Amino acid sequence: MTATVLGTLLVLLASTAVEPAPAPTRCDVLVYGGTPGGIAAAIAASRDGARVVLVEPTRHVGGLVTSGLSHTDFRTFEGLSGLYLDFARRVEAHYRQVYGAESEQVRACRRGTQAEPHVNERVFEQMLAEQPTLRVCKGLRLASLQLGGTPDTRRSITSVAFTTTDGPMREEFSSLVFVDATYEGDLMARAGVANRVGREGRDE
Repeated sequence: MTATVLGTLLVLLASTAVEPAPAPTRCDVLVYGGTPGGIAAAIAASRDGARVVLVEPTRHVGGLVTSGLSHTDFRTFEGLSGLYLDFARRVEAHYRQVYGAESEQVRACRRGTQAEPHVNERVFEQMLAEQPTLRVCKGLRLASLQLGGTPDTRRSITSVAFTTTDGPMREEFSSLVFVDATYEGDLMARAGVANRVGREGRDE
């Protein structure tokens, strides 16, 4: 084998070598699922000073509230509190600013509890953007996860890897706490956590 051929082979091998996987991105709380519950969990953790990553498989946050279900369930206006009350007040303020305080749109939104999906999404995006320690990742689907501990001890998730929905990119996160805020419990199922779909039986 000549030196020229050997050099060419070495160059080809070097160019096809597999790059080492990057270290997982570290955070304190990882929330999987940009549903209203996931958004609330992410914002609450961020307000407490945690480094938070909110991962949403689609390109939109808000779940059903930004996908057509604009009539949310509650008993009384007086019973609204916390982040949902903050959200509703912002929605009403949007309609007041755009259409006027005495407009039909303000009356129809019922104090911000019933709104158009795009308005709900806009308000959610605004609330998320206000948190400096919160990173929102859209278009990432659950690919795999790593469990720590042994079968004889309490096992817990140590890292989760995601792939982009429109390409081969992959990103991995390690966290102290993982929150499954999906509607289907995707993260729990992948981790082997016991769960139930639907309501328990009458005997139970």
